[in-house]
Amino acid sequence: MENEKWFVKIIFYPQKRPALPQARRNILFSCKSQRSELTHRMKYYLYAFVLFLLIGFGLFFCVDKYIQESVIEPPVLTPPMPEKVETIDTSFVLNNTFLDDYVDTAQYKVVNGYTEITWKTLSKVKFHEKYVDSLEMPVPFPIFHSTVEKWSGKPIQISGYVIPIEETGDESLLVLSANSFANCFFCGNAGPETIMDIKLKKKIGKRMKQDDRMIFRGKLKLNATDLYYLNYILEDAEVVEE
Repeated sequence: MENEKWFVKIIFYPQKRPALPQARRNILFSCKSQRSELTHRMKYYLYAFVLFLLIGFGLFFCVDKYIQESVIEPPVLTPPMPEKVETIDTSFVLNNTFLDDYVDTAQYKVVNGYTEITWKTLSKVKFHEKYVDSLEMPVPFPIFHSTVEKWSGKPIQISGYVIPIEETGDESLLVLSANSFANCFFCGNAGPETIMDIKLKKKIGKRMKQDDRMIFRGKLKLNATDLYYLNYILEDAEVVEE
């Protein structure tokens, strides 16, 4: 009977737990509140982190695309093409001969191995105009008489009026004219046969002035194809002191 009372007492009349002190309850409540607040904060921090991460990736891709579109690709370097040298057909020279029976009967004087000739000797030449594409203009090509051709490669001596070195831009090259500057080829008052390129063997010590009359000696070269030089070229030229 007593055992049954005990069982009923346990089932229907459980013993109450002793109440916690008020201070301890306050501490537990405070810990729970702080834990809950910390959880909320961590959740917001995580959202903010994900948001900033997405913004960062977006900015990165935008900047990368902008750089790719704005950067100018370097030009592709190709090896320089060799300069095209225009081939000038000079076959017309063979088909244009002098029909006269001109014979040069002049008496020439030889000085130190150089034959003195005059501009009249070099005047026996005619010209055939041919259009040159690179210059976009017709150019007169010379056809030399046999009495002129015989002087090709020969040592000669000739006098004339000097066109200053400054006009050519090359200190080793100047121009000799049969006429003074006011009446020379460059002023339109004479033909190409009245001027000559002088290729100096060595630099002249003194400064030459326009229309200085001087004598030069050297090897005569006849030029019918090179457009960068005159029809007459005196190579290895030296000044002859009077």
